[in-house]
Amino acid sequence: MSCPDHITPEAYEWAEIFMDAHRGVEDDRELLALAFMELQQKAQPSAVGLTKKQTEALRFIKQYRSNFGVSPTYREIAARFDIHVSGVHDLVKDLRERGCITMMPGRARSIALVGAA
Repeated sequence: MSCPDHITPEAYEWAEIFMDAHRGVEDDRELLALAFMELQQKAQPSAVGLTKKQTEALRFIKQYRSNFGVSPTYREIAARFDIHVSGVHDLVKDLRERGCITMMPGRARSIALVGAA
């Protein structure tokens, strides 16, 4: 079986192993839920190595999502930390690279926490 072009070989290999381990699961929703749970456990971010500003920003994003049910905008983060929006871009980029958050491209308020971030 060949790997489709838009899926990395590593992801395809993980999916093959996962499917082999869960052959008895017939419900697609249950299978997807198991996959998400396994990936979430593997992607637990660590606060180790985060700067004070990154830790504060992550805490702010968590609290904002808890209070309002959506993620803050870059402008709201900028206002909270009294920095320029370009600084927020760098801050968010660093949090993404460290595996604490993820985002959906082209969508507003798309910052999502990864694992137990």
